[in-house]
Amino acid sequence: PKLIPKMLQESLRMTSPVVHMRRTTKSETELAGQKIAADEKLILWYGAANRDPDVFENPDVFDILRPNAAKHFAFGHGPHKCLGSRIAQLQLGLAYEKILDRFPNIEWTGEQHIAPNNFVHAISSLTVDLKT
Repeated sequence: PKLIPKMLQESLRMTSPVVHMRRTTKSETELAGQKIAADEKLILWYGAANRDPDVFENPDVFDILRPNAAKHFAFGHGPHKCLGSRIAQLQLGLAYEKILDRFPNIEWTGEQHIAPNNFVHAISSLTVDLKT
């Protein structure tokens, strides 16, 4: 249970609830050598940011002890960060605590179905073995 906070951050880093967000530039700028005009539309792919190898060592590996997992962009960043991010993380942490209290040997079977959605990563079903 003491690893739940770390597991939660790494889970959010690996699979962001939001897939992408569109923004419009206010002024001309340059990003990683790419010139971007004022009023240009940009798509921010959260999954790509959360797996940036310049930020996260071995970014495709789920590492519950990753020291910088909380640097993820799962809820956005800056003035556009999701206002509900803290309550969402609190709810997720409490849910994991209660599930593990009741089913300490729970295991994911590998079976899940993702709901078709271009904006959010929505799991419509997930099968687990409760090992009761």
